[in-house]
Amino acid sequence: TLQAAILAATLGATLTGQSPPPLRDINKTPVDNGDTVTSNPFRAIFNNEVFFAGTNIDHGQEVLRTDGVTIGLLGGIEMDVGDSPRLPAPRELVSDGNGNLYFTAYIGNTGRELYKWNGVQTVLVDDTLPGNPRDTDPDSIIGPTGLFAWNGNVYYTHSDGVNGRELWRSDGTTTTMIDDLVPGPDAGLSSSIEFVDGGPGTLYFATAEGLFKTTGFPGLGTTVLVDPAATVTGIQEMELFGSNLMFQANDAAGYTNGGIPVGIELLQFNG
Repeated sequence: TLQAAILAATLGATLTGQSPPPLRDINKTPVDNGDTVTSNPFRAIFNNEVFFAGTNIDHGQEVLRTDGVTIGLLGGIEMDVGDSPRLPAPRELVSDGNGNLYFTAYIGNTGRELYKWNGVQTVLVDDTLPGNPRDTDPDSIIGPTGLFAWNGNVYYTHSDGVNGRELWRSDGTTTTMIDDLVPGPDAGLSSSIEFVDGGPGTLYFATAEGLFKTTGFPGLGTTVLVDPAATVTGIQEMELFGSNLMFQANDAAGYTNGGIPVGIELLQFNG
């Protein structure tokens, strides 16, 4: 398979103490800040090809694709024709398993929004934040973040300008806010979010605001498992083990070593 071929090439080079050979020298002349094709390693396997964000001196940061032999632009065309070598700056590529590749990007006059490639064309999924300024910083956190595919939908955080950053989902046609977890236009979830598939009907996610689980449907229940006022903070590295959710976190009220809090621990949630 393509994955096995790439892994074999990388592993072989690693075992011999060498850097894995590039499939092709895409960025022959680094742009203003010295970006290379691997400077933003957002990748996804889709239709037996690897899709990734790469910088090319002729096109800026675009979605590139390779079958392990040839490399080209997504759809064979430049998504954003402009004079900025850092745009459209695609990020967070993810396949929904239903023939769609999702990612965020700056294209046209919109700010960073959600796009999808259906194997034929790239389309804007939803202009959730109309008038979102076309920020020339490709690493700006304005726009959708944390893309995660689950049950044929893609989940992420975003703000529509009326509500602060909240949990959203899209099936590629309809885009909906799941819940207003932190009410107010100037409040909201942090841009950093981690998801874990909790099994049928349960999606876990963690932000700086706490640990949550949701059915994934608007109005059908998002439960706060660990709230911001709790002593457990910094939840990350979540994994489902049987029916338990294991994660790394800082438990300020947890175990001590000679009266000194040990800090980061491995914890579990069995609810």
